[in-house]
Amino acid sequence: MRRDNEKVHDLLCNHSRGAEVYEFTFDNCNMNFVRCNSYLDFRPGRCKNNLTLGLGLDLDPASVPKDSAMYFYSTHKSEYPYCGEHEEATKTFPSRWC
Repeated sequence: MRRDNEKVHDLLCNHSRGAEVYEFTFDNCNMNFVRCNSYLDFRPGRCKNNLTLGLGLDLDPASVPKDSAMYFYSTHKSEYPYCGEHEEATKTFPSRWC
């Protein structure tokens, strides 16, 4: 039973943090997502000059490539203020949101 409760907690926690981070983008900043082949390439900064997309109200859907083989990693930080540069995000990337 405890394991099921942990799964529910993780699901609720991750979804509520997602809403909190998205809401923060309305007035304060744009969060960036960097195109990268893998998280192992993203962490040391090998992809920071790649295509970047923003999250927020100004995102133009036409700017999103239609290639299903792409991965985008967020440059957000795990704590307020959530926006950050690539170097800030990779230093403290959270293993768990709550």
